[in-house]
Amino acid sequence: MKRFVGLFIGLLIVGIGWYWINQYHQEQYLTEVIFYEENDLLIVGLTADREKIADTEVYEWATEEQEQIQDIMAFLSTYKVRRVTNSYYQTHYLGDSKQEIRISHYKHEPSVVFWGEYGVQMMDGRTYEVVNGPINLNWSRHFIEEKKEGR
Repeated sequence: MKRFVGLFIGLLIVGIGWYWINQYHQEQYLTEVIFYEENDLLIVGLTADREKIADTEVYEWATEEQEQIQDIMAFLSTYKVRRVTNSYYQTHYLGDSKQEIRISHYKHEPSVVFWGEYGVQMMDGRTYEVVNGPINLNWSRHFIEEKKEGR
């Protein structure tokens, strides 16, 4: 019986260690960590500069058009991230300039993601560092300007 308990505790420790390594050291594409369900999509809002948003608005620009949403997701999918602890994120990336995407679904909670050049923070508290950055912050600014001008 003691062997069984010892074996169980050993396997539990190995399992916890494997989970921790998998969570905090695995690289993933940014779009893999953002919940996005194409068939349940309501609207996608993008913000490159919070100062350009009126008090009554939630985001700088928004769309329901699949082609535009796919362009945004294609841009985000070019970046790989690795999960970091909240304290690490706050120490290294909290002052990073923030851009934002809000993906609203009919049946699921919205996905809200903030990013700067080197750090990504989800509204649910998960934090990541960009492995192959820096993220091109000008892309969002230009994309929003083009769509507002109707190009």
